[in-house]
Amino acid sequence: MPHHPPASPASPSSPAAKTFGATTAAPLVGSPPRVIGHETGLRVGTVLTVIPGVWSGLAPITLTYQWQRDGANIAGATATTYTLVAADVPGHKISCIETGTNGQGSGTASTSNWYS
Repeated sequence: MPHHPPASPASPSSPAAKTFGATTAAPLVGSPPRVIGHETGLRVGTVLTVIPGVWSGLAPITLTYQWQRDGANIAGATATTYTLVAADVPGHKISCIETGTNGQGSGTASTSNWYS
């Protein structure tokens, strides 16, 4: 049997060192996104903003957003902010789905539901 020397640790400039050993990892959320702007109440005209979650995986990770009303996508609502409209209030659940994508795949995470 041939003898192979043990693998040397990754140098600080190697991709493995920059990604903490994860060289082929799809995005994985460690901390979900959250919404701010609801603190003053939810009414028509309230602007909600999603604060990105914390993701791990092979960089770069691209984040995209989809706001939802009662679990259904709101057409065209794909920015980091969303302004409540008459269809949102009163009594509907508003949330935002964050998707992290890299060359290895994608993962999703949701904000808490906010009731109008």
